[in-house]
Amino acid sequence: MGSVVRGWIRALILAAIAAMVPGCLAVRGITMHYEYDKENGYGTLVQTYYDIRSDEKDEAGRQSDFSELIDMWKGDAELAERASDGLYVKRREVTVEGGVLVGRMTALFESFADLDFETLPRGVLRSKWIGSSKEFKVKTNGRIEDKVDSLRITWPAGTNVLEIEMMGPALEPSDFVRRFEDWSRGHR
Repeated sequence: MGSVVRGWIRALILAAIAAMVPGCLAVRGITMHYEYDKENGYGTLVQTYYDIRSDEKDEAGRQSDFSELIDMWKGDAELAERASDGLYVKRREVTVEGGVLVGRMTALFESFADLDFETLPRGVLRSKWIGSSKEFKVKTNGRIEDKVDSLRITWPAGTNVLEIEMMGPALEPSDFVRRFEDWSRGHR
């Protein structure tokens, strides 16, 4: 995926939003919490990915996807790529929560404009188009503009905290928790 998809954030978001294209990492849902500190001139982003898994049917494909997840989580290339996207990663973690694999990234950013937001007249913030609400449920503290095949979210001027949750339907059990627990025992 690398530079083609702008790293693990994009890869997992696209996997969550897309119709689970075979041969990819996939997630059931994602939450994004952006908080901008005007006084200090930077913001914090916490992204959480729920039920990370592979949608590959064969063992070799699932193992390849698991290795890709570990590379995204631990690899330095991802840190460099995130920095080029305007995100300065402070922490990345993968844990087992509620019986599913959960990934969490905390990063700093200088401006919403450096991320996937547009500033409209009078300071209104707007997300880029992000997929269809037919594929997942969306909760936000902003206003959803829902079109036939995509949606975007706007927030009033002066909003410093942006929250977005996108959650798909429950998925069949995955072997990624077992893979992660096995991997973790050998990498403490």
